[in-house]
Amino acid sequence: MKYQSYKRAMALALISAMTAGATACGSQQTTQSPAPETIAETETSAKPEIQMTELVITADQQTTSTINGLDDGLCSWSTGGTDASTLNGDDYSMTPVVYINNGIYEADKSIAGTIDAVTDTEISNLNLVVEKEAVNGIIVNNSDYTIKDSSVNINVPEADGSETCDFSGVGSAIAVYGDLSTDSGSNMFLNVVNTSMSLTGNDEDLQADGTYNVENPYTQKSGYGTYAIGNAQETFLGTTMDVGTYATIFTGGVGYYGNLTAGESYELSAADGSTHYTYEAKEDVSTVINSDTFGFMSHQGDNECTLDGITVNSAFTDFIIKSGNNTTINVINDAKINAENGILLQLLDNDDSTTEFNPNDETVGMAFGTSHEEYAGFPTEAVDITAESDNSLADTLVAGGQPEDMGSPEGDAPDGAPGSAPGGAPGGAPDGAPGGAPGGEDQTTVNQSVYNIKDSVLTGAIYNGIGWKANDLSQGKVKQMLLDVNLSGTSALSGPIASTACIHATYDGQNYLKENKITAFDNDADAAAFAADYQATSFTLAEYFNIGQVANLVKSNGLNDINVTLADSAVWTVTDTSLIASLKISDDAQVIIEDGVTLSVNGTVYEAGTYTAADFQ
Repeated sequence: MKYQSYKRAMALALISAMTAGATACGSQQTTQSPAPETIAETETSAKPEIQMTELVITADQQTTSTINGLDDGLCSWSTGGTDASTLNGDDYSMTPVVYINNGIYEADKSIAGTIDAVTDTEISNLNLVVEKEAVNGIIVNNSDYTIKDSSVNINVPEADGSETCDFSGVGSAIAVYGDLSTDSGSNMFLNVVNTSMSLTGNDEDLQADGTYNVENPYTQKSGYGTYAIGNAQETFLGTTMDVGTYATIFTGGVGYYGNLTAGESYELSAADGSTHYTYEAKEDVSTVINSDTFGFMSHQGDNECTLDGITVNSAFTDFIIKSGNNTTINVINDAKINAENGILLQLLDNDDSTTEFNPNDETVGMAFGTSHEEYAGFPTEAVDITAESDNSLADTLVAGGQPEDMGSPEGDAPDGAPGSAPGGAPGGAPDGAPGGAPGGEDQTTVNQSVYNIKDSVLTGAIYNGIGWKANDLSQGKVKQMLLDVNLSGTSALSGPIASTACIHATYDGQNYLKENKITAFDNDADAAAFAADYQATSFTLAEYFNIGQVANLVKSNGLNDINVTLADSAVWTVTDTSLIASLKISDDAQVIIEDGVTLSVNGTVYEAGTYTAADFQ
């Protein structure tokens, strides 16, 4: 392409904290905060027969921390994060509105105190609004617990993030603990059904200490939906999710996103493999994900994401896979993927690979550098995957591993994981398509990612930009990754598939690409002109929003091969320059190359026309 230089959050939640599993079910209803009184009995217009308890924690309300996450055994990750002596908050000092501990509601440690809506086993008909930063809505530790017909709303307009922490869970709406580190763990289950999950956003400047002094131009919400780590199994059915950055970040887990069908029953799994709850759908409810930035991202471990008939709307790339992990994505049953920048899938080198690491930093214990640097212009040199780096722990993290003391997950998912029960989430890839990916953390091991499309019609680009030497630090930190793209059933893909080189691009650069419908450049001159104007060769921690925002140039380096397979009646329409390593066509599948477009397959160039199995025996 040519370049021209110029909540209602939850109505029913069942929480099993043997190894931290949760189920949320219900329907959305907007809740308005009442007058300043703390507790008031009101009757809603929607359900006049139900007495709702309104509980509001105001910003100026005096509260006292009652739990130390480390001393009380909730948290085990003790390095990094906020130091109470240097910043405003303490990552492990918790102030819960409701605290359930070992099957008992501890009213003396809860802001709510004695309240009819809360018992040892259940919360019901509670509208909870938290307007004070660092106050936790509900904390559940080592307990089975039910939350039904209720909402939790964290509404803190003056918050700057300095008193909250996603490592320990301080300041979260609902936090579940039991047997696990708060940034690792294993065998965790999350079920969210018929529920609305929304980040409300914040117009305030981030971090009062000035660390983040640049406004995020992509979103004011600046947050993600869920995090999947330690073989977490996360299921979303009939769920609306509105987020700022990602719907889910994968660092070793399984995510299933599907719809609800009226009259169907859905068996939701607990962490021990049993059926935690059977949900009977009374109406059809679609799952819709809306993101101001990306749809999903994976950057560690082995991951699987299934998008089953749902709708995903993202302002930029739908799914980002970073070097050093294995990810399988299944897009099935007429799923709708709408990426405004025209890129369905982007593989890129982990941004951390260009950042220094100091394991002996006295102030933190584990200190990553705070600035990114890359050579000017699109890279031309591949990394040496046999090279070694001195930053062993950083390399382990970048490569997708975990430090030994973080409890790396072992073994397969238990019986009863999503997909094992009727009505549950399907496990593995669609029939006839490879699923899963090999593990292993040896630096020379080739990572494998898979993008399966079955019975779905998609428009957009698929790029593999792995394996480039962006600066001297990236040498020895970047792995090779192969990508398989499989179309089957009645699938139709309209867009390019190509190996590429990547550079980080500024917000203005990303908007230029989007406005001009450029997903990748196919000649060096245009790419160089763009890079001169819009490349983000250097950015600091304050500009974290540049992470993952790249531009592409069609180019192979031998480490970013793509293999494409079409079966059944699938059709791939090639709308822009494409570069792949292999192409296999079977049955009645077709590849259609538009006029003026070329497809290169292992060095052989194909021009406009329709190609079938007979052309690729």
